[in-house]
Amino acid sequence: MYRNILCLALGLIIGIRLTDFFEYFQLTESQFGSTALTELDDEATPQLPTEEELARWLYNETRVLCMVLTMPKNHQTRVRKVKHTWGKRCNKLIFISSQEDHELGAIDVGVPEDRNNLYLKMRKALEFVYKNYAEDYDWFLKADDDTQIGFCLQNVGVVAGDSRDEEGRDRFLPMSLKIMLPNFPTDNWIHMLTFYEPVNETGSSSGISFHYVKNHEFEMYEFLLYRLRVFGTPWSQRSLPPRLEVKQMQNQLNYWSQENSTNPYPWLRQD
Repeated sequence: MYRNILCLALGLIIGIRLTDFFEYFQLTESQFGSTALTELDDEATPQLPTEEELARWLYNETRVLCMVLTMPKNHQTRVRKVKHTWGKRCNKLIFISSQEDHELGAIDVGVPEDRNNLYLKMRKALEFVYKNYAEDYDWFLKADDDTQIGFCLQNVGVVAGDSRDEEGRDRFLPMSLKIMLPNFPTDNWIHMLTFYEPVNETGSSSGISFHYVKNHEFEMYEFLLYRLRVFGTPWSQRSLPPRLEVKQMQNQLNYWSQENSTNPYPWLRQD
């Protein structure tokens, strides 16, 4: 009798332990499979670089020199604003002035400050950049625009390329942002001067520059462009376009050099 009771007790104990072992084995197998599947998904779906990573890569890959025309009376106001906002993202930032300032990076090109001397000042600035930095940078950005300089460069073979985005929206806004708004009350003179037919939008979401920025607006643009993120608004992942080879770039420049204006105002058209 005692032997039967002992056998029954041992059978119950062994059965319970086998059940626990079986459940543990199933749980471990499930966790292992889930981990393996997660690792497989991570390997099968490579993570795209973030915009911050693309920006850091682009900063090291494409060298940009920014050249800003200024004057001594603006050294402690506008120059400092530029230097501490968008200017710090240039690979090299220099200010062309009539008074040298080592702290700010201002260079005296020896031209007196006068609106009648803008052409000579710009010419001296280009000479300085060419002699000192021509082989060190890939792109040279002039912060503002002078029409007479554009025609002079065109006469020596410099091509004005299409800087719009893929939807035809401007990246370089020639006026202040509010004036470029579609419904802003203003006359139509700016649209008469554009090479391409204007689109009814403020500008590109990948905009590069804005004109007529006041002193207090530099920090405002810095905040809106680089810090403000609206909760719930999806941000699409961007990618950089492929880098053109020398032959491809030459073909693109040749195409731009022969392109006619699409602006409906007839005096802009060359055909």
